[in-house]
Order: sequence, then C-alpha cells, then structure tokens
Amino acid sequence: MFQENRLFTVLVVLALLSAHPIAQSTASSLRPPQQQAVVVLKGLYEKSKEFSDDSLRIETQTEIARLLWRYDEPSARRYFADAYKTIDQMEDEEHSIPIFNSPKMRLRREVLGAAMTRDSALGEALIQAMPKIEDEKKAEAKGERRKHYLWVAGFLIAKDPKRSAKIIQDNLDGAITMELAGTLRTLREKEPLVADDLLRQWLLKRQVNTENPTSDFLILSIYFRPSEEEPDNSGSKATAKELAPMLIEPLLDFAFHVMILHGEQEQKQSANPPRKRFLMGDMINVGIIASLLPLFEKHRPEQAGIIRAHLGQAENTLPSEIRNSALPPRPKTIEELISEAQKEKDDFLRDFRYREAAELAGNAGDYDRALEIAGKIPNPDRRPNISLMREMGAHDAIKKGNVSEAYRAAKDLPEADERAALFSQIALKAFEKSDLQRANELLSVAEKLVEKTATSPKQASALLQITSTKAAINWGRAFESAKVAIEAINALYANPSSKPRFDYFHNTNSFRENLGVLARHDFQRALSLAQAIEKKEISVQAQLSVCAGVLGEKAIAR
Repeated sequence: MFQENRLFTVLVVLALLSAHPIAQSTASSLRPPQQQAVVVLKGLYEKSKEFSDDSLRIETQTEIARLLWRYDEPSARRYFADAYKTIDQMEDEEHSIPIFNSPKMRLRREVLGAAMTRDSALGEALIQAMPKIEDEKKAEAKGERRKHYLWVAGFLIAKDPKRSAKIIQDNLDGAITMELAGTLRTLREKEPLVADDLLRQWLLKRQVNTENPTSDFLILSIYFRPSEEEPDNSGSKATAKELAPMLIEPLLDFAFHVMILHGEQEQKQSANPPRKRFLMGDMINVGIIASLLPLFEKHRPEQAGIIRAHLGQAENTLPSEIRNSALPPRPKTIEELISEAQKEKDDFLRDFRYREAAELAGNAGDYDRALEIAGKIPNPDRRPNISLMREMGAHDAIKKGNVSEAYRAAKDLPEADERAALFSQIALKAFEKSDLQRANELLSVAEKLVEKTATSPKQASALLQITSTKAAINWGRAFESAKVAIEAINALYANPSSKPRFDYFHNTNSFRENLGVLARHDFQRALSLAQAIEKKEISVQAQLSVCAGVLGEKAIAR
C-alpha cells in the first residue's frame, strides 16, 4: 500500500511540476468579482468534501478544477489528481448490464476528459497512477485500465494521431472491445493506413472471446461501418467500407479460427442434455456467418464449403417457422400504416398501426398530423403521449424561430408548470426576434401560471426558467424572480411530502442561464442568492454557476 501511494504521489508531483506558473500580471488583471470567484471556488472545493454522494462530490470537484484552470493552474491540477484518486476509495457497485460503464469508469472518464482537455500528459499520468488490484481482480483491473488508455487515445486522435496510435498499439492485447474498435474507427478517418495496420496486428494475435466467439464480429463491424459523410466511388453514401488488402488474409484467418471454435462449442453443447437456446442470439449468429460467406467465396473458395456448412448448422438451430417464414414487408410510410390500420379488423392491431403512424409523423416534425392520427385511437391507454408530442412541437418551433407555432403547440399542454416553462422560452425567442411586446405578454402569462410556493420540482424549474428569460430581457427585474425561485426550492426540500424522489437540482444546468447570467451584472447579489439555498449540495451547484458567469467559462451541464 505504501508503494502504491508513493507511486501516485510521484506521478502527480511530476504532473504538477509540468504546470505553467501563472504570471503575476494574470492575477492582477482580474476584475474584483473574478478575484472573489476564484476564492469562492476554492472554498466550494472544501465544502464538496462533505457531500455524502460520492459521484456528486467527484463531479463537483472536477467542475471546480475545470473552472480554476485559467486562473490557478497548480490548484486545478491538484484538484484533478485528488478527485481522480478518491474514485478508487468508492465502494464497487454492481451494474446489471455489462455493456454499460460502471459508476467508477464513468467518473474516471469525466475527470480524465476535463483534465486532458487542458493537458493530455496530466491525463496519462492519472491513469498510470491507478493503484494495483488484488490477484483475483487483476484481469478485471487490467481490462479497465486498457479501456481508459483507449479512451485517451481516442481523445488524442484530433491533435496528436501519432501519440494516439502508439497508445493503441500498446493496448492491443486482449479480446476486441467496443473501445478498441471504436477508437480504431475514429483513427481510420484521419489515418486510414495506420488504423488498418493496427487492426491487422490485432487480428494476427487471434485473441478470440472464447465464451462467445462470434460476438467478436459484431464488435468488429463498428470498425468497418462507414461514417455519415463517407461516399463511395459513385459519389453516393457508402454502405460498407471496402476491405483493405492488408486486412484480407488476417481477417479471413481470424474468421476461420472463430468458426472452428464456434463449431466445437456447438458440438459440445449438443452432446450435453438439451439446453434452452437464446433465439435472438441464434438469429444473430446466422446473420454473422452469412455475412462472412461471400468473403470466403471470393478470396478462399477452398474454405467456403466449411463456412457454408457452419451456416447450415446455425440455421438448423432456428425454429422451423422462422426458417421457412416469408414475412410480408412491413409498412414504412405514414400512409401505408394508416391504410393497414383501416383494413385491420382486430381492435388492438388497428390501434397499434395508428400509434405507429402517429409516432412516425411526430418524429418527422409533423405534430399536427401526429395529433390528428392519435385522435383516431379510441382507447386512451393505447394512444401515444400527446402531451409529449405537443411539447416536442413547441421546442421544434422555438428552434425554428416560429413564435406563433410554438405558442399554438404549448397552450394546450395539461400541466400549468409545463406551459409556464415553455411560454417563458417562447418569450425569449420573441425577444430575440425584437418583438418585446409579445415577449412581455408571454412572460406575464407564464408568471400567473406558476404558484410562488412550489409543490413540485417542475414548478420550481418553471420559476427558474422565468428568471432565465427575465435575465436576458431585463436583468434588473430578474433578481426578484430568482429570489422567488430559490424560496420555492427551499420550501420544496423542507416539505417531506413534496421532496423530490431524486436530486432534481444537483447540477449546474439549473442555474447557468439565470444566476450565472445575473452574476455578470451584480456578482455579490447573485452569489448571495445562491448561498441562500439551504440544501448544501444545491447551493454549491448554484454558486458554481455564479462563479462561471464572471470567469467567462460556461458551466458544464450534467
């Protein structure tokens, strides 16, 4: 343990030594509110240590380090290092879905991302300082460290592809993972020959996932999938990346090795008592083997027969009704779905087709049509969420600058707090379009819709949204609205019956456009409002937004 802590200390000290000292002129050139913001941030760092929620504490400390970087780089470096180190002190949490990152992995990436944006060497030093794990967890720890390095490599591709390629090369040991395939794919867009050669090196190692060999091809498909802007030779968008000559032989060797291993596994399983098969997995295997067959027929016809036999065996694992089915093509357009619904005699299937058509219209932005189609469904339990459609329509119209259309979509929302929040956003758009009278009218309606003593997080959020709009239109009037919003938040958390089930305001996003904007006009007044929030964790987030406002940094929304 002593050696591990010493290693961490040495690496962090090296990272800190690489910091560029801040010139005295930089500190002296700060305006008084900025100087005070720097002091406040350091105090908030100490307060954050009291948070009972480990994730919130580390996220908050990372945000503080990010905001401080331009003004006190040595302290920011130390905060990054300390936040990263404390992740290892968190208790391991089981996550039921393996493809999702663990809480520790997510936090490490958040700290690394913020640190590496400022100094990539600091990010690498943090990974190297990860402590050693007990023998039984070595493989798991090695895999996690590898994921971190590959993530760093992906981060460096844009500015230092050579360094990125070196990190990838150092982490080619082990089975293919989504991180490796995804990082190589990103590198391929900038340095295709380098990326192809790295994939070739990995293929030659034949590091197969022995538990589910064919799954390696699902992950490898990430590498070969074309980017959105990647055209083919005819000028249209490509459907698949052409296989590079250097990859053909190693890929076919790897594929043949996987097919043999897959066949042996199937043979062993069939010799044992019958087991319940996973239909979706069997269907995926059929698709994978079928996609490999053309490659073998073209480049290795002498082995194509073996692959064809494997395909036949895989198809035999599927139920006969699936193997022999010739399903009619599914309707794809709104008109086709409506036509099918009109012909359908079964009530449930008819409503289901109408719902599909309504959702398709909503996804296309035609919310009037979506609502019209949804109205054809007599059973309200089977209708799509019409309120959500109206809300999406309003947001879409706001984005397009269509104030009248946005109002028409928002005015029929059933919840007053939802209407108030949207009306205040529409008011802001009207102000941006120089229609001050319309903006004030909408803002006045929004204020009348929301109770001053909020009984739900949505009501408190609506009050904050009204404050944000006022901060943009007439900041002098916004301070009083901010005071009302904060009193509502305090009342909300003080009342056990209305206390949110989850921490609704534990992020800077809630305060960025209101207190953060007001801080530029009157830092001390905005800071006092943020400090008036009684719940410590929320107050710290609000103060972060206030400091970000005067430091010229945009607080990161989490």
